[in-house]
Amino acid sequence: MNANPLQSFDQACDSVLSLIRCADIYGLHVLSLFRGEIADPNLIERIIKDKEVSLHAHSWQWTMREEDREEFDKDGHLRSICEHIVFASYVAIEAYLIGKFKEYFSHMYKAPDQGRQELMVKRFSFRSLDEINKHYSKFLGIGLAQFNHPQVSTYAEAEWFDPSTCWEGLLKLEACRHQLAHLGRMDSANLVVLVDAMSVYQFCRRYVSLFDANYNDFIYKGRKVRHEVGKR
Repeated sequence: MNANPLQSFDQACDSVLSLIRCADIYGLHVLSLFRGEIADPNLIERIIKDKEVSLHAHSWQWTMREEDREEFDKDGHLRSICEHIVFASYVAIEAYLIGKFKEYFSHMYKAPDQGRQELMVKRFSFRSLDEINKHYSKFLGIGLAQFNHPQVSTYAEAEWFDPSTCWEGLLKLEACRHQLAHLGRMDSANLVVLVDAMSVYQFCRRYVSLFDANYNDFIYKGRKVRHEVGKR
């Protein structure tokens, strides 16, 4: 039996969150070194034991000075780990979209037996977002490029990632994934502090949550598609 795409996505997010917490702790120690201070041991303990993140993960303007951020930028202390947070977040959302297509397709186009059902699904190629979008549109009547839920948002402080639509955001993340995979760095991503990567993680989580609720209603309950701009 195939894994539930939403559950698989949630598991992937748990792994990404562990990476975020590691970056959070590392960033707190680096900031303390800049200031000649000792990192708050109680805060570090909460991050480790309670699986929390500090305010640093959500805002640098509330937790550091401009010169602190400039030090992070100059030395690139968090850049590499933030690149992998962005990379893993995108991989998780792409896998979800592929898994969800297979789930919906199997529901709408039932073969006589499980073996032939799996063969039908295996005929599809999912090499890019463009291909995934075409499959959704042609076989399911779903426009990924048009889906733009108003509650999918990003952090204003993460200025490099400010897409005007959900689809633009996904395409930008796909480009980041290719850059890291083929060049070893994300040239189009200005990742300085943790919030720059946390914004992507939250964007992906929110997108999947709202996508799942929206299109489950369409596929399984026959309700009208919502939040597809310029289509319905």
